[in-house]
Amino acid sequence: YYIVLLIFPIMYPQSFNNEIVSGDKNYIKEVRSNLQNMEDIDNWISEYQQITNTKWNVRRSLPNGEKIVASKVYICHHSSYRKVANNDNKKGLSKNSDCSASISITIKKNTASTRKKDSFIKVEIK
Repeated sequence: YYIVLLIFPIMYPQSFNNEIVSGDKNYIKEVRSNLQNMEDIDNWISEYQQITNTKWNVRRSLPNGEKIVASKVYICHHSSYRKVANNDNKKGLSKNSDCSASISITIKKNTASTRKKDSFIKVEIK
């Protein structure tokens, strides 16, 4: 199971079970879904991009960690990351609009310790 951090309300991919954990109708902060591996993360983001007509670039990826199954951080393709600053943009073609939107997805390992500390892992989302 994993945490998805979002900075605006969305429609979620229908091929996964999604549950809003925190936030309100205008600002969703945490969603839980039934992702199991990196392929599920890629499929979730791909479906999310189609639904919302947005584009997300991978900023950071951890395919298998000691305490987690997998993790990926996505940033909006209009972010300033690795792009020319607006004042230095001579051609006027940069997609840099300083968008700070990001999505962080972490799949936690299902162990006795995580089940004890995380009620969402204890109660599996089917």
